[in-house]
Amino acid sequence: MNYWNREAQRVIRATLARAGVSRKRLVRRLAEIGGETTEAAIANRVYRGPASLAFMLQVAAALGIERIEIGPVSAPVSRSGAGGG
Repeated sequence: MNYWNREAQRVIRATLARAGVSRKRLVRRLAEIGGETTEAAIANRVYRGPASLAFMLQVAAALGIERIEIGPVSAPVSRSGAGGG
């Protein structure tokens, strides 16, 4: 998994932690806005697989979050010069 996927996961995990929302509760909240998912699928997206901006926006909408705190973002140092591969 690349640097940017890990950063996306970090933002989503931090958002959920600040909101004090469990995966089970997030499944219910997502269902309320038309998102169909499972706890296992959320775990895969947030803790194992790549996380997308689209999923982050769904999470924010489901939780009623109007602002997402990302924190400092900087590209990793890359030997190839490609900016984090």
